[in-house]
Amino acid sequence: MSLKKIRNGLFSLIGLVALLIAASGVVSTAAHACEVPIIIDVSPNILNIQSKSTVLTVHTDIAFSLVNGSTVCLIIDDLPPVLISWSKADDCGNFVAKFSMDDIKPLLEEAGLVGDCKFTVNGTTTSTPAESFCGDQVIRVANNVPNGK
Repeated sequence: MSLKKIRNGLFSLIGLVALLIAASGVVSTAAHACEVPIIIDVSPNILNIQSKSTVLTVHTDIAFSLVNGSTVCLIIDDLPPVLISWSKADDCGNFVAKFSMDDIKPLLEEAGLVGDCKFTVNGTTTSTPAESFCGDQVIRVANNVPNGK
């Protein structure tokens, strides 16, 4: 079996698992209505697939205490969701999500995405009943080998 077939099969399996998780309600997806719109700020604001960066950080304007962290995911354009790696509260008490570039870069590279891409963070609140929240930002994706590296 060729490496390309194995890789394509692996990405198909990852997509299927992500879809099953989303369908089970563990991860909120963009297909659900967004009840609480939030503002997000993605860092870095230009993502170079070839960079050595290891974490993508998303700052939000929703209180850390209102977020059910296990439901948070990142969706880039129409790619499968990326699960949150960890989170924290910023100095204002707002939710900050951290995503592993090891999960993001292969998706972008496999899809051949470069240019302006929509990054959407969504999840659910800890309130009863839980409400879905989401926010998006368009950032530039590049696939350039850094100079001097």
